Amino acid sequence: MANPTIYVGARAPEGITVTIDPPEGVNASVLASCSGVTLEAKRAGGSPATWAAQIIARGASLTVEYQFLAGDVDTVGDYVIVPTLAVQGGTIRAEAFTLAVTDPYA
Repeated sequence: MANPTIYVGARAPEGITVTIDPPEGVNASVLASCSGVTLEAKRAGGSPATWAAQIIARGASLTVEYQFLAGDVDTVGDYVIVPTLAVQGGTIRAEAFTLAVTDPYA
């Protein structure tokens, strides 16, 4: 997946769409039973956030979407995002990616 970029202060309808492949050692059929996805974020500066994404497509991978709320991306810098999948019996963490938050006037 290409690392997305968004402007600081973004809010709905701005958001990100993420395609999640099955994590190493996890059968793709597990994705079909996924009941929800959260995006666990570590913001630039270190503060954590949890964003509830919507599943918009299922198949060999999951596609999820999240629209930003006020305050979600309030600091310029790299945010490390870890998709966490709710599946029968617990959760599975997918591959992390970086969200670049930039200043539109820089």
